[in-house]
Amino acid sequence: MRRLALALVSLLAALPASTQENPSCSPGQSLREEDSATGVVIHKTRLPARPDRFDPLLVWTSDEPDSLMIAVIGNGAAPKYASCHRMALFADDQPVHLGPVQHSAELGASRVVEYVTSDLAWTQAEKLAAAKTIRYKVCNDELWADEAFVCQAREVIGAAAAWNTSAETLASGSIMSPSVRCTPISSGRRAWKSSRWKARSGQAG
Repeated sequence: MRRLALALVSLLAALPASTQENPSCSPGQSLREEDSATGVVIHKTRLPARPDRFDPLLVWTSDEPDSLMIAVIGNGAAPKYASCHRMALFADDQPVHLGPVQHSAELGASRVVEYVTSDLAWTQAEKLAAAKTIRYKVCNDELWADEAFVCQAREVIGAAAAWNTSAETLASGSIMSPSVRCTPISSGRRAWKSSRWKARSGQAG
């Protein structure tokens, strides 16, 4: 895990100068939050509040540091993917393998907010970190992530890799507790799936 995290940090550092086809990425575009009650760190891409659109969201939490979560979130007058929510993800037209896909929906004040989510292993996150373009499919709908998401995804993965490297270094230097983590075991990613975290996404209502 530590070797992969170090490789991701090196890869991300070299990306902006690789080719002219890469989007120009300014730092600080993604969001970092910390749960005051648990100490769990959440790093995620920004989710634009656009009605009748389904946009991607990439989430990493320090309580489940060895994977990320990819979500496609949207809102409309009625559920769109209740009966068909298979999802596929592509980095530079190469498939990114996902875990089991889950679908949920919530009724807001006047809209239905839908969530199609899947976990993303580190070996697959590496593909997103190097991607110039990211494409995703839900059921039969094919969609393209904008450059802002591509840049923010790199930043989230880079921050997660750096956190994991730091945590592994701290753990290896701990004599009393070699398996120590910087963050207490908690339910940060599960909490994100609750209404409190969903409301922060900007899609509810």
